[in-house]
Amino acid sequence: MKLLCAGGGSGGHVYPALAILERLEALCADRAERLDTFWLGGTGDLARQLVAGAGIRYRAVATGPLRDRGPGQRILSLARVCLGTLQACLHVLRFKPDACLATGGNAAAPGALAARILGIPLILLLPDSAPGITARWLGRLARTVLVTTTSAAECFPHNSLLCGYPVRGDLLAAMNNPAASRRSLLAAMDMPADAPGEPLLVVMGGSQGARSLNQAILHHLPALLQEALVLLVTGHAEFDAVAEAVRRMGLASELRGKLAVRPYLDREAPQALAAADVAVMRAGASILGELPASRTPAVLVPLPIAGGHQWSNARALEQAGACLVTEDATVRDQLPTLLLPLLRDADRRTTMAARMATLDRSNAAETAAAAIASVSMHSVCANGRPEPETNRPKPQLP
Repeated sequence: MKLLCAGGGSGGHVYPALAILERLEALCADRAERLDTFWLGGTGDLARQLVAGAGIRYRAVATGPLRDRGPGQRILSLARVCLGTLQACLHVLRFKPDACLATGGNAAAPGALAARILGIPLILLLPDSAPGITARWLGRLARTVLVTTTSAAECFPHNSLLCGYPVRGDLLAAMNNPAASRRSLLAAMDMPADAPGEPLLVVMGGSQGARSLNQAILHHLPALLQEALVLLVTGHAEFDAVAEAVRRMGLASELRGKLAVRPYLDREAPQALAAADVAVMRAGASILGELPASRTPAVLVPLPIAGGHQWSNARALEQAGACLVTEDATVRDQLPTLLLPLLRDADRRTTMAARMATLDRSNAAETAAAAIASVSMHSVCANGRPEPETNRPKPQLP
């Protein structure tokens, strides 16, 4: 099977596609096939790094955002999308994929449009609970739209498939033994492992960090360390400033030992979610799958831009009683009111974790992979290419 992937931007768009590819590769192996994947995305370093780390070929094409920009900038973005589509057409003609999986966002547009122009079946993965402008546009062209929530399915009544947010296999593996994940994480972060009954607070502002979250945590850090172990993931751009601010605080040694500050978590992120008693996070698309899978109660602080998608994501969990939500502008003032009572009340955390678990769709990646395989097989048959030997009917013995 030859699959073109189109997309990029934040980790919330890349990680679910990688989770699907994990399951799709296993599905192909069961059918004695090989999965050959080629990725077209933007020039951002994060997507390129994540995709290359998964051993997938990546090529960057021109693209540009269309939302919240003036007329001149919008025309320039449209020109870049047109250029990127021409570039993508050349890659598609060389690669000759059976299907295209697009992950939404402006980085997906050139590759998805090229596939559609050249007659390649398009599958759109919508990680967020509400579609953005590019996803709404591409959804009209897609054969199937893989959606995370019922509210997203209502936006594409004729071609949506509700599968949930595909979660990486390493998070599911970490959840098989949360106690071992906690021990491994604390050892990796140089934090005390002998703190029975003390909750672990994990603060992650997304793949690029979040200054307002970092500043809010720093403002209340001594009080938080009185109640919990704290793992603060700052983002690369903020790390030096946060580390210096912690140094200037002059925390007592017993409190400083309960704190770990890291710029970014990749391989350790699943362990952090599995081990966390409470998380403070942005509300990117990944929370819709990863928090339910890890059963982690959370305080969510949606990014005030990004087309309002993060508010939609946060409300989907808030309505189930699985999280608390506060605005970015008031997070520093509201954080102790929301967070300290939660850290002190284990029964409340247990209730929220149970409600988070009701939203879990751990089979999302398998559902999505099966849908892609079905579309790809129809494409292969329509183009007159032979089916794999394992899919042909076996001759009956006389």
